Order: sequence, then C-alpha cells, then structure tokens
Amino acid sequence: MAYLTTQDQVQIYYEEAGNPQGQPMILIHGYGGSHAEYLEQVRYFSAFDYRVISYDLRNHGRSGRTHRGMRVARLGADLAELIDTLALDQVILIGHSMGAATVWSYLNNFSNTNVASIVTIDESPKALNDAEWSFGLLDTRLDNLEQSLKKIQQIKMTVQRLPDDTYHAIRALQADYPFDYQATEPLLLDHLVQDWRDVVAAKATSPHLMVTGGESPLWSNKYVQACQNFAEGTIEATNIPETGHLPHVEKPEAVNPIILDFISAHKSC
Repeated sequence: MAYLTTQDQVQIYYEEAGNPQGQPMILIHGYGGSHAEYLEQVRYFSAFDYRVISYDLRNHGRSGRTHRGMRVARLGADLAELIDTLALDQVILIGHSMGAATVWSYLNNFSNTNVASIVTIDESPKALNDAEWSFGLLDTRLDNLEQSLKKIQQIKMTVQRLPDDTYHAIRALQADYPFDYQATEPLLLDHLVQDWRDVVAAKATSPHLMVTGGESPLWSNKYVQACQNFAEGTIEATNIPETGHLPHVEKPEAVNPIILDFISAHKSC
C-alpha cells in the first residue's frame, strides 16, 4: 500500500503484489470503480510471478479528491507518472471501461516502447454515434449526451453474482471512500466525447486483446470487428458469454486464463 503524489499534487493510491522482480502488470479500473474490482486478477497473476500493480484513479477509491484534472488526458499522465516512479519496463496494461481510455491516452501522449501488451475490457474507442459510427454507448449522440450521462448512473452493470471476496472488498471500499458522481461528472463527459480510433489503429502497436461482455448493458460487441478492420487484423478478441460490463469481475475463472494465454504468447514482443 503506497501513494504517489502527482505533479499537480494529487495523491494516487496503489498496491503491489506478486514477484517484485517479475514482469510488471498494471490493472486500471473504470469510472466509478476502484482497484478492489481486480482482486481475483491480483491473486491469479501473482501466482504466476507477475509484479501486479493495481491503483485508484484520481477521485476514486483511496486516491485524492480534487477538481483538477477532470480529463482522460490527465488520467493518462497519472499512469505515466506511476510507470516512471516505479521504473517499469515491458509493462502489461489492462484497462476496463474508462481504464481502457486511460491506456489509450497514455499510448497517445507518451512513448509506448515500454509497453509489452495491452488488454482492454468492454470499452469501445468511440462512445458517441454519428453518421459513420454506430457502435457507441446506449445510442448516445451529441444531441442526447446529457440524458445518457444521467442514465449511466442507474444502469445495472453486471449479469452475474460477483465472487464473495470481491463483492465485500468493493463494498467496504465504497463505504469508507464513497464515489461522488455529481462532482466527477465532468470527467465522465470528457471520457464520452473522446475518439481513440486513431490510437487503436496507429499508436497501439503493442499486441492488443479486446475482452467484451456477452450481455454488456453499454455496448454492442460489434465495435470489436470494426476495430479489427481499421487496425488491419492486429487486434485479438474474446467475448465472455453471460456477463455484463465487468466480465473480469463476474467470471474471473474464464477471463484470467484467456489473458494469461494472450500475454504469454506475446512475451517476446
């Protein structure tokens, strides 16, 4: 358990587990989440000698509350500072939802030569639909964006019952460090108006696995095929049946071996 103080003086909480000399893996949660949702991934990958790092985004979990940096670009910069502070190389980046956008922001604005592989979980690179893109969030467009912002807070994100340990860890953290949807709405708005397709196509040169929830309440998993088309087949994909927006939390026993196989296959990349 430790804190990183960012250049704009915000404390970012992080934890390390596994082999301190192992290949580093960073687990990045989404909007409204926390490091606690990755409990089963921390346990699983630690057992395979990875150096597993989980952390709370600013304004989430145990990290500092601030009105500064309510942008995905700042989240990417926080990730860069964490990587630099811990002197990580050949790092595996695993991002769920807005955590995936944080990965793409990092790749866009910083060198990705130290990234071994990428896993993004249930996140389209473009949330807004328009004449050229129909794989966005809840059929959200610029003209109904405000309604979607409110709707997201009411949606049940999961299909399966969460593992008991993970459920209790999430609830305990929420009780001690409640998430403020109203205060962080500018961050969600910034997240939803981003378009990371060019990053997925051109910048994300590291091996990339997209994991989708078979019954995600937010996305049609058809966005994956669209990404594979413009990335010229460089993206691997897997769909986890009977899961919602958090397949890694709902069915870790299915997701974890798939991720392990992917990152093992690309260890030399």
